[in-house]
Amino acid sequence: MGSDVGDPVEREEPSPPDVSALSMAPVGSDVADPAERETPPAPDTSALSMAPVGTEMADQVEQAEPAAPDVPNLSIADPGADVADPAEAPEPFETDLSHLSLEP
Repeated sequence: MGSDVGDPVEREEPSPPDVSALSMAPVGSDVADPAERETPPAPDTSALSMAPVGTEMADQVEQAEPAAPDVPNLSIADPGADVADPAEAPEPFETDLSHLSLEP
């Protein structure tokens, strides 16, 4: 009893993927390209110098004064103001939709 579900084509097993272009290297082979196996040259550090042993590095850093932020567009509420009070909402914008229709 019962009936088959789906089209017979839908019930067929998918064909296996085409792997004819792939190959396997022998076990233990190095799979890196020769260029990938080369060690890169060491970085040029000739412009760097070392501080004497025991130097406190914090003393060597010049501390710059932070720049004052440019915030002329900001304001601060009066002392005692409740910051939870909602700001006054602007008047609603009147949108004219009279030219629109729901008819097909």
